[in-house]
Amino acid sequence: MTNIQMDDLTTENLDRVARNLQADERWDDTKQAQWDAEFKRKMHALIDMFEDGPEVILQCKLADQFTRTFEKITHNIVAAGTQARRELRDMKRDDVGIEITGNKVDDLEDKIKLLRQQWWIANHAYTIMRHQVRTEVIGKTGMNWGQYIPADEMSRVKRVNFRKGQLTMEQYQANKQDFWSYARDAGLVEMPRDDSFASST
Repeated sequence: MTNIQMDDLTTENLDRVARNLQADERWDDTKQAQWDAEFKRKMHALIDMFEDGPEVILQCKLADQFTRTFEKITHNIVAAGTQARRELRDMKRDDVGIEITGNKVDDLEDKIKLLRQQWWIANHAYTIMRHQVRTEVIGKTGMNWGQYIPADEMSRVKRVNFRKGQLTMEQYQANKQDFWSYARDAGLVEMPRDDSFASST
């Protein structure tokens, strides 16, 4: 029997235990590897249906879109999990120790557990699509399709590109009246869209 001291109950140790318990509920490595191989085979089979002449570009688009689909699914699950944890926190705070509220707490905890499992599955599929299937499809077509940019990085990349391409001294001098719009859209300044207060001189 393992003796657990109070000093051992740190956040890091509890997180490690939680990860191990979640891993115990998943398939073993052999079965997971079989699932991964079958998932890749089926994704390639669908994408490879478009392999003649001008259809090749569809292969790259499909590889991108399937990757983006699994990414969006993981984001939606995270949002649902965050909302469920807020509800659980409020429900535990309002729990008066009766069966009805206890059952609601149990139901929410089961929902959060299910969302964790769904997230792991969807994120695993996203990882395979992004780092294996998409790379293999684009490599096979020989097209210069570029690097995959996750959704949460897109706005930052757009702002950087906007700054590089738009907010130059030449642009400012040629379009002084539009400077505040450029600066706002590029994220350099925070201001409302109604910039009538800005100087027009």
